[in-house]
Amino acid sequence: MRKHREEWLRKRPCQACWRNEQAGAAMAQSEQMNLPALEGSEADKEWAQVIRAKAIAHNREYHQRLVNSKGLDTQDAELRLAIVSAADAALGEIEAQVSAAWWIEHRFDALNYIREKTAAAIAPIMGAGEAGADR
Repeated sequence: MRKHREEWLRKRPCQACWRNEQAGAAMAQSEQMNLPALEGSEADKEWAQVIRAKAIAHNREYHQRLVNSKGLDTQDAELRLAIVSAADAALGEIEAQVSAAWWIEHRFDALNYIREKTAAAIAPIMGAGEAGADR
């Protein structure tokens, strides 16, 4: 077992090289997505670049699935408008975030940014619908 692990480790880049690869790929992805430059220390920016690239890609994919959802077409117009508007606004907010510290602090919850913002935006509508059903 130990020999297999040693072989596996030899085939992999060292941790510093791997981090540099990740940072380079994230930088290229950020440029491709036309994201603004991050602000902060060089170390924070390098780490945040990787976090941001993954989170933005995930949120863009979620946004596409949400907005193009067939189930959304059958929802009432007010709810559909609220969902699409909230998703669009949330995507714009997260793409405009330039603080490297923010990305590091929110590295876990940034993946669900659009989902959380959309849920918060439609909660009053959903609550109003339930209140109306009680009458």
